[in-house]
Amino acid sequence: MRLNVGAGATALPQYLNVDISAYHGVGVICDVEHIPFKDRAFEAVVARDLLHHVGDPERAIGEMWRVTENEMEVWESNRRNPYMWTRMIFSGFAHDHFTPRKFRRLFIGYPAFFDRANNFEHFVGFERASRKRLSSLIMRLYRMASAVVPSYNVAYLRRRAGPATQGVPGAPWRE
Repeated sequence: MRLNVGAGATALPQYLNVDISAYHGVGVICDVEHIPFKDRAFEAVVARDLLHHVGDPERAIGEMWRVTENEMEVWESNRRNPYMWTRMIFSGFAHDHFTPRKFRRLFIGYPAFFDRANNFEHFVGFERASRKRLSSLIMRLYRMASAVVPSYNVAYLRRRAGPATQGVPGAPWRE
């Protein structure tokens, strides 16, 4: 079984989806700093855009690693991406998104491999909220910036080779 921690409104099929709030598709309501499962209960754990919401990211990582049998994947928005600057400004700096360096420091002592990803899903619906010409210009600028400054910092952690990782195209740890 696989675990999606901090699922929010993005429940993943074939995962047990957990979140601190009751969203559609969330199977268990819990705090990521106190995950109510036994050690190594899940073959894989994934968390996306979660750590900047928690009070103690190091404890959250420790809890996710504790319940992971094989592998863990953590995606977190890159503070250096210009899109994140606008998000932080308009939210009144409600969340502290991580720079790549700060993100890597969270995983000191873990068997982690790091990557960066460009992802434009945060633009979905933007064109409806803005005038068409302005929207198009802003989208092009963000896409150009994201080609240079990735949207996400990604950490992959693996305890050992296993069926969950063998033969997965693009997996950084594939044999």
